[in-house]
Amino acid sequence: MKNLLIIATLLIIFINSTITKGFNLQGKITIIDDLLNDAAKIKISDLPDKLQNYFSQAEYCDEDINLNYDITLKLKTKIGSNNSTFTAEMQFLETNYNIKYRDKRVTIYYDPTAILIFNEYTFNKLTSIFDYYFYMTIGNILDEYTELGGTKYFQKAERICKDGILKDERIGWERRLAKTEEILSEDLKDYRQAKAIINSGFNALENQDVEVASKNIKHGLELLKKYKNRTIIYQNYILPYIGAIYNDLGEAISYLDNKDELFDIIISIDSVHQNYYNDLKNNN
Repeated sequence: MKNLLIIATLLIIFINSTITKGFNLQGKITIIDDLLNDAAKIKISDLPDKLQNYFSQAEYCDEDINLNYDITLKLKTKIGSNNSTFTAEMQFLETNYNIKYRDKRVTIYYDPTAILIFNEYTFNKLTSIFDYYFYMTIGNILDEYTELGGTKYFQKAERICKDGILKDERIGWERRLAKTEEILSEDLKDYRQAKAIINSGFNALENQDVEVASKNIKHGLELLKKYKNRTIIYQNYILPYIGAIYNDLGEAISYLDNKDELFDIIISIDSVHQNYYNDLKNNN
């Protein structure tokens, strides 16, 4: 009987670990409908629930990632569309990894009778805009796991853009395509690699491997420093990235033997948080 109880317990643990492992997606959608007429408000009343159900079934990836999205759509009825086409300002926020996107002009086509089924190879005039931003989010996350690890997902986002140019409003998708191609370009390769290298430095420090942590964090910062004089990339990518991790980065550096050297490098990249870095440098 004792052996049976042990086996049953192990089975429960295995089942629970299987259930929780892998890709998980949850969150909320907020519709701001102040600019809609009453008929349009009624027509799109079930849109958030339909999208949330769609996302819950979408197989965006098979990695161990837990996403929590917070999407806000401010809708305006497109003239002459009979309350079926809307323009929207979209705020896309992933709260677990603190990834943000803002799209000032998204076109939303909504047919309440349509059944939404995920298919990454088929462009959909309602859901593909969300698929695009989820792929971009996953790509950014995986870039921190391994060097250039998000490439496959950026390429999926790129394919959506190209389909959108052919089948949807051209200007919006051309704008998104340019952004995606920039991320996949050689110009941003060092930046993307730096993210994974710095993250590996954090992991090494957690495992008390100070030597590897020092080496990797320094290497990552040196890659980022290359962009200091490339104004657009520096402002659009380097500063937002550093701004999201500066607390963890400063704390990590403060434990390292070459902290003075590393603080000098990070201050040369991120003068915005110079006082924070100097306090850590002088107090440890």
